[in-house]
Amino acid sequence: MAIKGGKKTGGKQKGYIFPATLAREAAKEHLRTRLTAHVDDFVDALVSRSKGVRYFVTRNKTGKFEIVTDPTRVVAALNGEDDMQGEFYTDKPDVTAIKEALERMVGQSDKPVEEHNVNVTLNLDDRIRQARKRISEK
Repeated sequence: MAIKGGKKTGGKQKGYIFPATLAREAAKEHLRTRLTAHVDDFVDALVSRSKGVRYFVTRNKTGKFEIVTDPTRVVAALNGEDDMQGEFYTDKPDVTAIKEALERMVGQSDKPVEEHNVNVTLNLDDRIRQARKRISEK
């Protein structure tokens, strides 16, 4: 890099943005836009996970368990219609999800500050005398 007229020459101009950086920023913005469209679904899932997940399960025609989300099918299974039987299952609330939800609402809790009691006595006069002595000996 040469200096010409007090200014550096060569290299990229101030404010230059590399194409890879522009592509990465565009990808981030695209992802942010797509995720923002589904933020309500994410919040609902977080709340559901924090409270504990409840779901209704029936056996399908092959005998495998199937999660039923349609309320009319749940009622039909509970009433014994369609020769279906079902059961309710509940997962325990997810402590990590609860913590995350609370941190997003209130902010992260501060880490406890540890107190350290250090008793230091400085005798500056002695230290200054010792330093002057060392200097004079040289």
